[in-house]
Formats: sequence, C-alpha cells, structure tokens
Amino acid sequence: MALDHYYLNFAYQLALQNEGNTAPNPSVGAIVARGDHVAGYGYHSAAGEPHAEIVALQRAGDRARNATLYSTLEPCAHYGKTPPCTEEIARTGVSRVVYAAKDQNPLVSGKGHEALERSGIRVERIGMKVIEAFYAPFFHSFTAQRPYVIIKAAMTANGIISPADRNSRWITNETSLSWVHQLRARCDAVLVGADTVILDRPHLTVRAEGISRSPIRVVLDARFKLDPADCSLLEGSTPVIICGSENAPAGKEEVWHRHGVRTLRFRNTSDLLTKLLESGVRKLVVEGGQKIFTSFHTAGVIDEYVLMVAPRILTGRHFLNVFGGPEQSLSETGRYRIDPPLQLDGDFLVRMTKTRDV
Repeated sequence: MALDHYYLNFAYQLALQNEGNTAPNPSVGAIVARGDHVAGYGYHSAAGEPHAEIVALQRAGDRARNATLYSTLEPCAHYGKTPPCTEEIARTGVSRVVYAAKDQNPLVSGKGHEALERSGIRVERIGMKVIEAFYAPFFHSFTAQRPYVIIKAAMTANGIISPADRNSRWITNETSLSWVHQLRARCDAVLVGADTVILDRPHLTVRAEGISRSPIRVVLDARFKLDPADCSLLEGSTPVIICGSENAPAGKEEVWHRHGVRTLRFRNTSDLLTKLLESGVRKLVVEGGQKIFTSFHTAGVIDEYVLMVAPRILTGRHFLNVFGGPEQSLSETGRYRIDPPLQLDGDFLVRMTKTRDV
C-alpha cells in the first residue's frame, strides 16, 4: 500500500508538469512499475496526443507484462481523438491497474474500470484527496453544467483593488504577476469587462517561460460599446469573444465579425456561463473590476476566490474594494475553506473555495 501511494503521488507530479496544455482534456500522469522499479512513466502532452497511460506503457515496452499501471485518473474506455486506453492497456499484459480519481465524464465514469476488469486485469481505485481536488474543477462542468469559475483579485491589505479614477500602478509585485500568468494558462478562458479593456488596454495573454497556451479572451460588453479600431485585444492572435446583452441594439456585432471576432448575447450570468461552456470553456478565470466581481458573486457562481494581497494600505473615500452590492450582515454570509497562504516575494496569495466534499 505504501508503494501504491508513492507511485500515485509520482504520477500526480507528472500531471502537474503539463497542467494547462491538454485542454479540453485534463492533465494526467501515469507510471508502470514492477515492485520498487519504475519501468515507464509519462503524461498526456496535448489533446489528440497519446494519453499518459499509453506513453508510460510505450516506454516500459516488454517490461509492462505482469507489471502494475498507476494513473491519476480512471483510464478512458471510449473513442475520442485517440482510441480507448483500456484496449491498449489490456494488450500490453499488465496484471494490475491502480488509479486515484474516478472520471466523472458520463462517457467514461466507471466504464474504464469495468472494461479493464472484463479483460482479466485486477483494478483498484485508491482515492487521494489532493488528486481528487486537482480534477474537481474539470469535473465541475459535467456535474454543474457550467464552467468552474475563479475570481482573481489583486488588492491591498485593506481590500482596495483600485482608486475610483483607475489611475494606478500594479498593486502586487512581479512575482505575483508571473503567478497570474500561470493561472491563466491553466484555464480555458479569462474574462474582463469592457471598462477594463478601455482603461487598462490589457492583452490578457500568457507570458511565462515554458507555457505555450493562452486562454480564450472573453469581454463582457453589455451594450457593445467597444470599438475594434482601438481594442488592445486585437493585437494578438488568441481568440476573443465579445459578450453583449440580449437587449443591446441590433447590428452591433457585424463590425467585430469583420475582424474575425466571435460575439454572443446573453440574458444573465447563468446564461452567459452556459454559452461559454458550449464554446468549450470548462475553467474560467475572471479578472474584471468591482462591477464584474460583484455580478458573479451575487449570482452565486464563484467556485474559487484567488485573493492576491500586497502589504500596502490605502485610505480615502474614493477607492474601490473587491465587491460592491447591497450591505450584508454576517448572518447572510457563508464560510469558505482556505488553503494555506502562499507567499510570493512579500505578497500573499489566499485561495478560498466553497466547502465541498472531494
């Protein structure tokens, strides 16, 4: 049992190495072992490429016969861009398969386990909370029928995110900014409001060494007021989606379509998330200002709060804190689970999630 946990943790470290580069698939790591000897290892490199289990088995070669295959996730048993992993696993002659997280995709859930057992392979699931938590955002889209939503806000120690006039420098340091780029790379889309695009002229791309993926850039522009001729997002090649209200004037989208930009209209926050899921967005990071943060918070659709706190204090009446909205009493609020804070060269990163079983 100790070796089982060791190898599953080893596989998890492999999955972490390539997180963010496998969309729309989750990142998976796998190990082929015989006793205390590793015969092969691998991770899923990109959608359409061999899955982690196949990479590990190919490296193991003939040494896979009568060995144990360890995977962070239940092996797939359906045809997608690649054939079912279960068929190849059965052909290699491994005698045992151990995995940590059950795949909650209805196409897979439990079917991989059953297919392997029908092939005469001994199959065990050994749950590890850290691995199950790793996959929880990915599975969320199947269970909740909407993307997993992360709010990322940089603030002072007293919760200020920006002066009211928006004329400010970065609140957090360069190390924190680098971490944000890594967060973006692990998500399918990054969302801001039209005011952020107008005032801050962001690019919303990923600029970090060793990371090749940039998320779709989503802009909430209820009235379609943005002008493509002066939009910083058109300077890059990463896809952009402009989202306007169903009540916005007709004909506003055509100018965006001429620039190759997709548009959609939505009724409310829930409808927006449904349409983003239909566009392939399973994990969304929201980096907007107070208005956007408040709309998602009051709609009750935020699954994770990433609060990046700089050791600064701002006073005055014209600053903006993270959330607006109506005043609340403590009895109206819930409690969240907090991960151990991470220090980023003097800044602190606090992650809060809704209490849930994993």
